Amino acid sequence: MNIAHITYLLGENSLTINDLVHGDEITEVDAKVFERVMGLHFVPRHNLQTISKQILTLIQKLIYEYPLDLDSIKYVLFAHTADYIEPFGFHYIQNILFQLKITQAIYFESTLHKCASVFNLLSISEKLFCSLSSTDIILILVVDITFTPILQTIPGSTILGDAATAILLKKSDCLHQFLDAELASYGQFAKGIWADQNEQLLFQSTYIKNMTSLINKILSKNNIVISKIRCVFPHNVNKISWKQLIHALSLFPEQVYLDNIATTAHCFGSDPFINLKDGIAKQRIMPGDYYLLVTMGLGATFAAGLFKY
Repeated sequence: MNIAHITYLLGENSLTINDLVHGDEITEVDAKVFERVMGLHFVPRHNLQTISKQILTLIQKLIYEYPLDLDSIKYVLFAHTADYIEPFGFHYIQNILFQLKITQAIYFESTLHKCASVFNLLSISEKLFCSLSSTDIILILVVDITFTPILQTIPGSTILGDAATAILLKKSDCLHQFLDAELASYGQFAKGIWADQNEQLLFQSTYIKNMTSLINKILSKNNIVISKIRCVFPHNVNKISWKQLIHALSLFPEQVYLDNIATTAHCFGSDPFINLKDGIAKQRIMPGDYYLLVTMGLGATFAAGLFKY
């Protein structure tokens, strides 16, 4: 299984941290922490955009960028972080696929692992390809909009932005081969942002250890040493945690793509794929290189995907 193409959309407004203060979304004290400690300066946000409109625009952009036979799309898998994004009985994906005349595709969505749900869908896709032909395609969509205050900020950690990403998968191609995905869930942190102070402190104190353990596990399982990883494309939660992880994993700073943290903040499950798309354009990886996509979903699930360019 290979990634054939990635396309993404960001919120049309690039808000500064001070804009969020003026909008009463965060305090001035929060703003200083996010800017000076976390390395966050801008966040992409939409003006009254809907999930449905965002998905439709995203797929239209994908079709424009990539020569695609729509009849070859056999599955459309949709990952999102918020549990409820549509009225009960109303199916965004079904309606959009009908508009685009993609009527043959089987579709379903997942929010099981929050921002890490897309990594579970990668593993599912690999299994689905076992019964598909070489010309068949699986389309993964990762779309999130901060339509409620609880989706806009994780206190003391990050600010969230609006983004939509389409990942086009083929059964076989010459580039961006999917090798493995590893997910590790820690149910003791299932309350997420509703956890009490003691639970939050425990999560923070074990975060580096748990993420390091996950990355080491996927590399060991595939007999790859970390020095062979050309680049890690992470979630953009903040810079301080990734600087700690760089040290814990004995990585060189240039092995982790942190270019977008200051400008896009944390765009839910889209982060690693936005970073990968931009990293390819900047030649951070070349054909033959191994690379990792890494993220964490509140609840808490740590996830990593191993690829070979």
